[in-house]
Amino acid sequence: ATLSGRMDLTRLLAAHPTLTPYITFEITEDVFINRSAAGFLSIGAGLGVAVIAEGVETTDQLQHLRRLGCRFAQGYLFGKAMPLAETRIRLFTEQVASAPADIKRVAI
Repeated sequence: ATLSGRMDLTRLLAAHPTLTPYITFEITEDVFINRSAAGFLSIGAGLGVAVIAEGVETTDQLQHLRRLGCRFAQGYLFGKAMPLAETRIRLFTEQVASAPADIKRVAI
């Protein structure tokens, strides 16, 4: 492959490193989609680009994606969409709750 061909592939994946909700929805039922998603995840891993699965709604979908090597996912399984400010509060609260006791005193 030429250098420009490699750069095109890297740019394509970096610009859209997601498995769309349609793909996620069909991943446990459709062999073609399953194989395509596996290939896309493999290319992402080979290029060092994290691929995000969007629209994850069930634990079956999440487990299947994990078996394919997908490390990042979002969707209603994890929570409804929320404003950025609310997201920051939720993440901070979860970090504080899981931090060791001596760190909690400093963080609060």
